[in-house]
Amino acid sequence: MGTVNNALTMLAYLSTGKTYKIRELARELEVSEKSVRLYRDALDTAGIYVQEQRGRYGGYYIPRECLSPLMGLAISQEEIEALEILEGELTDARHMEAVNLRSLLQKIQAAQDKKRMGEESYAHHVCHLAGGVRPNVEDGAAEREKFLTLIKAKKKGCKVSMLYQPLSGEAEERVVHVYNTYTFQGEMYMAAWCELREAVRDFKVRRARQIRLLDEPYTIPESFSMAEYMKNCIGVFKGKPLDVRIRVREPLAQIIREKIWSENQTISELGGDEGIEFAATMRGEEEIISWILSLGSLAEVLEPAFLRDRVREECRRMLESLDDKAMGTDNPEMKKKKETLAVHGM
Repeated sequence: MGTVNNALTMLAYLSTGKTYKIRELARELEVSEKSVRLYRDALDTAGIYVQEQRGRYGGYYIPRECLSPLMGLAISQEEIEALEILEGELTDARHMEAVNLRSLLQKIQAAQDKKRMGEESYAHHVCHLAGGVRPNVEDGAAEREKFLTLIKAKKKGCKVSMLYQPLSGEAEERVVHVYNTYTFQGEMYMAAWCELREAVRDFKVRRARQIRLLDEPYTIPESFSMAEYMKNCIGVFKGKPLDVRIRVREPLAQIIREKIWSENQTISELGGDEGIEFAATMRGEEEIISWILSLGSLAEVLEPAFLRDRVREECRRMLESLDDKAMGTDNPEMKKKKETLAVHGM
């Protein structure tokens, strides 16, 4: 954190009315004791007079008669713990807003006097996101600025012009009406009416450039509901609803049981090692296929027939992409891969 942020955080601690030793403040702010003294001087210059009590039990404090209430909110310990957990997850995920949430949390903790000096946060013991795939962002500050611009556009009801790079093809000039913003798998998206396509579309913020607010108002239709828009989607893709039925054998069946894949899903137990039959109305055909393929040979598509055929065709293409000559047609490992892929959609 910067000097101003640290000084404000120190002010939040002192505003509890307690007396803090310089070394305690230095430890909490993760700075030197010299820096703490500099923060005190900065607060004095701003007209906030921090007193120093000498002696064994001395330290910095602000007299109660000089205090003004920082917050009139009755924030519970459970709410603070929830923020700690969220901050831990965002930090582990390297989310660009983690540092801001951490700063806010420190100020709330100090102002509410809920966190004893030197005590580890609740999140330290319960939060950690496993490593793995995450967005490859080179300039997090620039991405955050774009995201904030889109949120501002929605608040003001101003159209947005941008140069958007689709997954394939050339970048195009788009004028959109921001309906909502959201994150999925660490990526930032917006759901917006696209004037070019004359429909609501999902845009990955990272692929948008030259974003600017236009002096042209728009209104979000009362009929639009983000919950309905995302209903029964297992990812970002939408499309028509599909009535999907899949048989999943053990032990993978247990993973399916543990999650809500669609709000209307049903799971029928088949008994023994036969596993389950999963049924749900889902949207996003491409992501549904990707999900089924990720289940491996323990999953079998039952319905609809065309989805079964598409999974089979995808498996056929995957088989063709394997280099028989390099691996050897009699190679046991190659045969095993082919057998595994062949199960999909059969």
